[in-house]
Amino acid sequence: MPEPEKPEEVENEPIEAAFPEEAPSGDPEDPSAPTEIVTVLEESTDIVALAETMAERARAFATVMRHALNATFPEDWVVHGDSGGAFLMGKGADRLMTFLSIGFSEMKLEKENREDSDGAFYQYRGSASFSWMGRTIQAEGGASCRHNRLSKGGKLSPQDVNETDVRTFAQTNLVRIGVTRILGLKDYPISELPEQTRTGQPFRERVGKVSYKGGTQGARTSNTNERALQDDIKRWASQMFATAVEAQDWLEQLTEFQGKDGKVAGLRSVDRLTGKRLEIAHDKAGKDYARHTGGE
Repeated sequence: MPEPEKPEEVENEPIEAAFPEEAPSGDPEDPSAPTEIVTVLEESTDIVALAETMAERARAFATVMRHALNATFPEDWVVHGDSGGAFLMGKGADRLMTFLSIGFSEMKLEKENREDSDGAFYQYRGSASFSWMGRTIQAEGGASCRHNRLSKGGKLSPQDVNETDVRTFAQTNLVRIGVTRILGLKDYPISELPEQTRTGQPFRERVGKVSYKGGTQGARTSNTNERALQDDIKRWASQMFATAVEAQDWLEQLTEFQGKDGKVAGLRSVDRLTGKRLEIAHDKAGKDYARHTGGE
């Protein structure tokens, strides 16, 4: 007799598969479960953690900067005009770069020969990468042989200016710009400087504050356009000169002219410039600033 067929073997399923547990409310494995609450909680946790991290970083950065600024001296800073901010000088930038181990690389300085309506001149322009705490930026800077400090207020011709001084000054300016940018020190609030710097004699007197107010005798200009021209001259002067005397001497020379009855003395206050004289001074000042910054 033929043997009876054996029933096909079927692998037994686990008992859990036959009676699955009911997914709890809110379980992400259950597509029908509500997930909004879970998502909101996760986002809230991320925001809280981010806030705590940012607060900790802010405290750490403030502590580092406090110690770093204590390494500078009063003569490393100067205040320009009425900006309310302090301007870091080249020596101060060198000190901070050393103190904070700010790295720089790929520095390039190139000489550029140029010519404009005032004749031929040259300048050095450069760029470099500055790195600190995992951040890297690119900075540019330079100097012209017509710079007031190098040309002694324009008394020296481009041929008489020491070219090595121009190159060195361009490098110093480039480093200053790079350090200022990577540390966020542009127009740094005076109130945040160390007390010994704010009250130091060199900061208050020897370096001085560049001011362009005409005082009670200064003429008031109601014309909006004239005020804009005056503000341009003040801004340019604040970036070209470190002291009030230098700025006033420059302005006086800039605004003198030959009149019908002889030479007319220049003005030492921007606020007293109006009308055609202001327009001419603005044009001359713009050219001086372009030379200072290496522009055309």
